[in-house]
Amino acid sequence: MKCLRLTFICIIWVLGLQLHAQELPVITYPFQTIEWKNNSTITPVADLCMDEAGYLYIATKEGVLIWDGNRMRNIAHNPGDSTSLISNDVNAIISAGNNKIAIITNSGLAILDTKTNILDQSNAINLSGNGFNGIKYVEIDNKNQLWLANEKNIVVYNTDTKV
Repeated sequence: MKCLRLTFICIIWVLGLQLHAQELPVITYPFQTIEWKNNSTITPVADLCMDEAGYLYIATKEGVLIWDGNRMRNIAHNPGDSTSLISNDVNAIISAGNNKIAIITNSGLAILDTKTNILDQSNAINLSGNGFNGIKYVEIDNKNQLWLANEKNIVVYNTDTKV
């Protein structure tokens, strides 16, 4: 009996040497590197959002970068242009529906029309004059209202009625 048990253990051990587990497959993820070459230092990204057309909007401290899948362009503040971004210091960005992107800067909120790619300053609200600056958080509800907040205040803004 001991001999049979010992033979069985030896057979299992020899077969065990011949058997091995399958190798794990190598998983590759299809990441694409996006480079913005504007001959300046790289600025940290504050927020990201994607619109209905699939464009990626990247909020930075130097404005908003827009990636269309092929090229990158920049929206920034230009003191001589009243239709430019209200401030380059962008804290948050969110798709506001109806082809609109809400851009939240330290100076206030601006709405970008993605159909025309024009930043309409008549849609911009400057909250810093009311003591409400430094907007850090934004969410949109099912009534198309933006909820803007900083550490002390909350404001609601309707992107359709602009109130």
